[in-house]
Amino acid sequence: MATRKASCCICGKEKGGVRCEGCLRIFCLSDFPKHREDLTNQLDAVGVKRDLFRQALTDTQVELLEQHTYMKEISRWENDSIKKIRQVAADTRQTLSQHLLEHCTILDDKLHKLTDKIKQSQEENDFFEMDLDYWNRELDELKEQLLNVPNIVIQKDNAPFIAKISVMTPVEQSNNTRRNTKHDATQMTNAENYFTTCPFCEEPLTSFSKRDHVLICGRKTDECPKCRRFVSRAVFARHCANDCANLDEC
Repeated sequence: MATRKASCCICGKEKGGVRCEGCLRIFCLSDFPKHREDLTNQLDAVGVKRDLFRQALTDTQVELLEQHTYMKEISRWENDSIKKIRQVAADTRQTLSQHLLEHCTILDDKLHKLTDKIKQSQEENDFFEMDLDYWNRELDELKEQLLNVPNIVIQKDNAPFIAKISVMTPVEQSNNTRRNTKHDATQMTNAENYFTTCPFCEEPLTSFSKRDHVLICGRKTDECPKCRRFVSRAVFARHCANDCANLDEC
């Protein structure tokens, strides 16, 4: 009895032939090249699809770098930070200018009074060595005061007024979570031992020594540039803000 040959999956004829290792179907010798040609066409289509995705990826990269929401947010943060810095700089510069002008006005008033005394003595021809020594000392003192403006300190806050931003990848987010967990435990142990500064002289202090230092430093006095009185540091700012009110007596 003759053995039946397998049928071709395309023409259906029992010619026998070749089994495709991919789809496991049987093809006759005439139709198998057609099957391979069809696979080649499908591969070409995959290549075209890959090329289209490559172009789309390139275009999207450019768009992401220029139009991504976070890019816009970073730009807004940059502009807002610059505005804040410029505003603080302008306000601080104005405050310093006012203080310097007030200092110069005080010196100009003193110089004017000294000039009147010198002119009067010169007109009356009534001056001696002790007068000349006194005037020279006064002028030297005025010059020293001009070069050494009192009660000016540039104070920098410990806490920044502009919050820093950064980009955290998923890996960094995971690592940060673990670090925060460990940090919280350590922070609870060291919570009472932080560093700060004296509000009057800005000397670095620990939290343990701040209280005693501030009590002593606050009792010290500085000369007011307006009324020339010595005022305790604890009320110095309010003294100047209230037109030289004697707050120590309140």
